[in-house]
Amino acid sequence: MSNKITLSREELDSIQTILQKILGDKDKNFTLTQNRVAGLGSVLTLSFDYVVDGIQGKYETEISGVETW
Repeated sequence: MSNKITLSREELDSIQTILQKILGDKDKNFTLTQNRVAGLGSVLTLSFDYVVDGIQGKYETEISGVETW
């Protein structure tokens, strides 16, 4: 089973900016999640594991949401 996510150029630019600022040249995997909201639109989030001061955690940020509906 595969799910298709269509990205706008602005969303792709946002993803690239976030990954470059936070991860730099580190080779990390990330997840894109698109959640539909009541048939109105969708919210796209980017998440990945990250270590801050030796503490492992999951970072998640919204790439696009209601402002793009």
